[in-house]
Amino acid sequence: LVMQADNIGFDPPNPDAGDAVRLIATVLNNGDGDAQDVLVQFVDATGGGQTPIGAKQLIDSIPAGSSAMVQVVYDTGDESRGPRIGERRIKVLVDPHATVTESDETDNTASRILRVGQAAQPNLTIPEANVGFTPPRPDEGDQVTVQVTVRNAGDADAEQVVVQFVDATDKDAPIPIGTNQLIDLIPAGGSATAQVVYDTTDRAGDRTVKITVDPNNLISEADETDNAVQAKLAVEPAPRPNLTIQSDNVGFEPATPNPGDQVIIRATILNTGSADAKEVAVQFVEGGVNGAPIGTPQVIDVIPAGSSALAQVSYDTAGRTEDQRIQVVVDPNNFIPETKETDNSASKTLKLTTTPIANLVVDADNIGFQPAEPQAGEEVTVRVAVLNDGEVDAEQVVVQFLDATDRPETPIGEPQTIERIPAGGSATAQIVYDTTGKAGERKIKVVADPSNFIPERSESDNDDRKTLEIAAGPTANLVMQQRNVLFSPQAPTEGERVLVSAVVLNDGARDATDVTVQFLDVTTPDATPIGQPQVLPLVPAGGSSVAQVSYDTTGKAGNRKIQVVADPAHFIPESNE
Repeated sequence: LVMQADNIGFDPPNPDAGDAVRLIATVLNNGDGDAQDVLVQFVDATGGGQTPIGAKQLIDSIPAGSSAMVQVVYDTGDESRGPRIGERRIKVLVDPHATVTESDETDNTASRILRVGQAAQPNLTIPEANVGFTPPRPDEGDQVTVQVTVRNAGDADAEQVVVQFVDATDKDAPIPIGTNQLIDLIPAGGSATAQVVYDTTDRAGDRTVKITVDPNNLISEADETDNAVQAKLAVEPAPRPNLTIQSDNVGFEPATPNPGDQVIIRATILNTGSADAKEVAVQFVEGGVNGAPIGTPQVIDVIPAGSSALAQVSYDTAGRTEDQRIQVVVDPNNFIPETKETDNSASKTLKLTTTPIANLVVDADNIGFQPAEPQAGEEVTVRVAVLNDGEVDAEQVVVQFLDATDRPETPIGEPQTIERIPAGGSATAQIVYDTTGKAGERKIKVVADPSNFIPERSESDNDDRKTLEIAAGPTANLVMQQRNVLFSPQAPTEGERVLVSAVVLNDGARDATDVTVQFLDVTTPDATPIGQPQVLPLVPAGGSSVAQVSYDTTGKAGNRKIQVVADPAHFIPESNE
């Protein structure tokens, strides 16, 4: 049996990596006897190896002086270390186990070089510049479109290309962004795009977005090391509220109650953040952390950014004889996202007292006026009886009277001081109120101990107000009538000076003094004063007075309209303006 290199053939003769090649060997029998059951083994002997190619082939018989042919298929792409590229040494062994008796055993093996070319392959790559974000500078909570252009730098098309998007900010816990995207085809030398939507809710700060093409390496490529890229996305923190409560903003009414009193607890909640806070729950708690709730949580509809709101609850001190620690917790369940969650609670001690103290009370029923129905201009004496329903006397009690009709409130005279108001008793303070120019309803307010110098059981009943009705009283009423405006001469020629006289009537019940009278030429829309305003020292009640001015008619030919106005600035109070 003889195996020669020339009798080893390849089909195709010049394959590319990945091709299946038929290896064909012609075995000669140069002996003078038939050879039966001849085994033939094909081997890949590249690099000194001895890797069998397929199973041993069996030739039933090779007659003396004849030959037989065997073949196997060699896969040039099936190797764990990569495709079989370059020169491959193919060896053929005839009768490898020497089971056939031969005249010469040294010519049973031969080898031949198979040259395997580089197959056309895709090469998928993502340059960093091919990653884009829309919007490029998002605010937290925005939906960001992440788009990538995948290039195929290889010389073969790539089909069914998978693209994976991942938030890799925390490299130990990457978060998928949407589902894997599939590109049907990326031609050789071409490119294609894929995109997903990235929800940036709770993702403020610098985010690392990693994009991988063919993440499972299902596509054979010329280079597998350039399939991934990372890009940075800066997410601006979204405007958020910041709810805060401070112990100084927690108050009690009364401030120092007796055991058994009902106490109103008030808390001012601040929002120092940059967004409004809505549906803000406020829980009052007795005894601090893990204490008993005081009533149900109070809900504030909205606290605008940079503003505040008040929550309050009623607290029954019955059965409590010692000071109580009161805690206020804002947004106790952290339902509202905030820039800071550590300033949502504060506590304050409610001091209970058994020490007798005073309690000053001002009630509207105890405020009186003399006269009760004054006319404007009269002086009214305002009196108040201040009660002390506390257990001890109150001394040096300051009482402030105010006109609270408009804002700001206006003090009426100086604060009055009551030397002493006995426990269970009362004392009176009074002031004189000038009603000049104050016709109509006036709200008179009285405050006892306005600076809270006197310790009291309750500070909420120290002021009250009462309405004083002030009648208008007698007033002047200046009247101008057309027939009371006279000209001399009555039919002047252009250029003459005309004396214009006007009779000013006062049909009111009070004299009018220092009455200004203005003469105007109103022939054109732009009224022109005629001379200086005239001043009448007195227009008596029920009487009249005459004002005159000289009118130059030069350049004023034709009909002229003259208007006369008494008290143009309304300085004089009148019954009819």
